[in-house]
Amino acid sequence: MTKSHLFGILAMVGLSLSAFSQKKDMKISWSEPFEIPKKSYEVGFIGDSKSGYTLISHARKKSINLQKFSPSLKLTNTNSIPTKDFPKGYMIEREEEIGGKNYLFYSTWDKKSAVEKLYAQEINKEKGEFKGSPVELLSSDKKLAGMLVMTGFYQFNTAGKWRFEVSADRSRLLVRYRLKPEKKRDAVNKDIIGMTVYDASLKKQWSKEFEMPYTEKDMDNEDYQVDAKGNVYILAKVYTGEKKDRESHYEVLMYDKESSKPSISSFKFTDKFVRSIAITEDKNGRMLIAGYYSKQKNGGTDGAFLLSYDEASKSMKNVHKGFYEFPDDVIKSFETKRVQKKMEKAADKGKDQEVANLVFRDLLIEDDGSIVLTGEQYLLVVTTTTDSKGHVTYHYTYYYQDIYVLCVAPDGSTRWIKKIPKNQVSGSPSGLGFHHHYDGKNHYYFFVDNAKNMNLKKDEAPATHSGGWGGLLCCVKLDENGKDSKSSIFDFREEKLSVRIRDFESVSSSQIIGRATGKGAGKGKGKGSKLLLIDTGSK
Repeated sequence: MTKSHLFGILAMVGLSLSAFSQKKDMKISWSEPFEIPKKSYEVGFIGDSKSGYTLISHARKKSINLQKFSPSLKLTNTNSIPTKDFPKGYMIEREEEIGGKNYLFYSTWDKKSAVEKLYAQEINKEKGEFKGSPVELLSSDKKLAGMLVMTGFYQFNTAGKWRFEVSADRSRLLVRYRLKPEKKRDAVNKDIIGMTVYDASLKKQWSKEFEMPYTEKDMDNEDYQVDAKGNVYILAKVYTGEKKDRESHYEVLMYDKESSKPSISSFKFTDKFVRSIAITEDKNGRMLIAGYYSKQKNGGTDGAFLLSYDEASKSMKNVHKGFYEFPDDVIKSFETKRVQKKMEKAADKGKDQEVANLVFRDLLIEDDGSIVLTGEQYLLVVTTTTDSKGHVTYHYTYYYQDIYVLCVAPDGSTRWIKKIPKNQVSGSPSGLGFHHHYDGKNHYYFFVDNAKNMNLKKDEAPATHSGGWGGLLCCVKLDENGKDSKSSIFDFREEKLSVRIRDFESVSSSQIIGRATGKGAGKGKGKGSKLLLIDTGSK
């Protein structure tokens, strides 16, 4: 990267975070303390500022609970639906909005008949109750692959058998599954993937099972997406060659209701290496492939890439320039002076700066066509200890660190690039990460932070926030020009509360809702809850 190119970009990029007044920019509302039914876990929120909000929770083998709150967060009704008549071994899959309606999806396994089934139950968000009877969407007498999870004391069930994807306009739903392989050798087994596409009324559009064109050894299915026409796309990493000569490239496999085999478009960067990748649909139905690249085979991230799938030619094309390199000064910001000097010396020797462990998180298309790509530095470190009897214990340490945000203007130029500093570490991912909210003009990034980081300078690295040990609920706001400002919403220690930030839900263009727990939410040993509603003030 030339110095002149750097200077041109830096004119658009601010490198410090300034505090803004919470009272002027945001309104924080709390519900009265309440409790979710005993031994329940949160499934999600539905609702809006007109109809109010419904918190969905589930007590395994006992009940599905719908707690209805008014627009002012007053608890008006708790509807607990007993699950004693549900088939044994049922699993709650997820809550999803399709075609303006809210559904709770759950699955069953009938061991006697060896049949898997998937159901959808509509939820009336105005009343906070089930609407009608559950509808059976799919059934299979074949064994489906999934992940074994603990559902009780020495009791296990297989979760993740059914996977869901929704089109950008929420008019199409893809339900997919993977048949359990008959052969356990990756070198000979080819996955069989079942795909069923539904319209906005959950009416089945088409359903087929497809054998993948390569063996498990030679193919990693990285991501799936369905578009508004009901076409299904698989983004796959495909390997060729043997051992030391083994190489890889990427393919997009497109299936439709007429397909017996997919239309395949392959791509490979000649001078770059993919570090993180995903496929998504924009509001115009265009399928985008986005992610991060490195110039070195085993290096960190140098920048972002944007490609699109052209349905007519069945080929991949660059979106605008295609590649957007991160400026050195953005990467260097919010590091210690010592680290910055090392970076400067490396730059003097012609070495590009890189971002370690950057993972793609989301891509958003603004109303004017600008593309905003967000990534987060994430790392899971697993260590083991072995006692004198040979018993092995695994220890997990999760690192959720800086956020990188790239905005590409409609003309393809770099509108702005921002680095949001944070340094979260914990033995559990609960409460870490961030929630991204867009109000049609501004972007908001909510996360838990160390109080020492409220007014960081560009030559200071963020202090560590250890999960489960206090901290501030913070928000960094990026306006349409990339100008940033940071606010502290509340202090966990002062309020005696905590939140799971990744359970936040954006329920309108201006509102984000979440649930706080702890002693500050009622009597007892931290079992109380309070709803937290954040209004950004935009309309």
